[in-house]
Amino acid sequence: MRTQRWIGTASLLALAILAPIPVRVSAGNSQPSDERVLVTASDWLEGQGVGVYYTATPYDDHPMNEDGTIQYECVELAVRLYAKLGYTRRWPINWAYQVAGLPGRREFPDWMFLQNGGPVPPRQGDIVVWPWWYNGGTGHVAIVDRVDGSSVRIVHQNVWWGREPKPLSEMILHHGLQNGQGRFTLVGRDGSWPIGWVHSARMEIWLSQQYPVALAAMENAPPPEDGAPPAPANLVNEAAAPDEAHPQDVAAPAQVSSQ
Repeated sequence: MRTQRWIGTASLLALAILAPIPVRVSAGNSQPSDERVLVTASDWLEGQGVGVYYTATPYDDHPMNEDGTIQYECVELAVRLYAKLGYTRRWPINWAYQVAGLPGRREFPDWMFLQNGGPVPPRQGDIVVWPWWYNGGTGHVAIVDRVDGSSVRIVHQNVWWGREPKPLSEMILHHGLQNGQGRFTLVGRDGSWPIGWVHSARMEIWLSQQYPVALAAMENAPPPEDGAPPAPANLVNEAAAPDEAHPQDVAAPAQVSSQ
């Protein structure tokens, strides 16, 4: 099966350039080889992560797994990580940005979506979600590896600058006040604005059991002192409704129709 996918690249000025690149999605269920693991499970989330896979080039095949996920894609990384906590591997979505709409479903009863620019900052293990129009209509997701003051390190798959894979990225966390209440705004160094992040109570408990000392140190770190820039209105309230006009990042499970 051949499909069109949009892959983000960046200019020398680190501004996002989204260009259409034809990539084949092939059938199969074989896991990527060790040579394709750019970040090992022990390299992030204090050693509790999963392997981060990349193809040799942005144009290589992305095999489809039996559970509907597509290898090397951004959502596939999140699915594998959260499966370690007992969550289903079949997420009822077609596009990456629809992850923001999963909290409240019966498969994810303890998930909560937190808007970018709101009173709750991103935390380790959270899923950062970009809007539908980002990355050519699919959106994007990444996992928060650590929060260190105004710096947030994220881990993701299928992110390229030209022909160079970028599994690790740093984002900027701004902290400001609005009506006497703290506000946290997360901004990518490429200028992108996520719509928010998904927090799992189960993930928080699991991480605290794995390394309580490291987690306590992270949570006690002082917030950044700079003021938060105003968030664009069209991002803060971005809906996560399906949009069948755009290519998929994760294949739909049986109960969800796909194009």
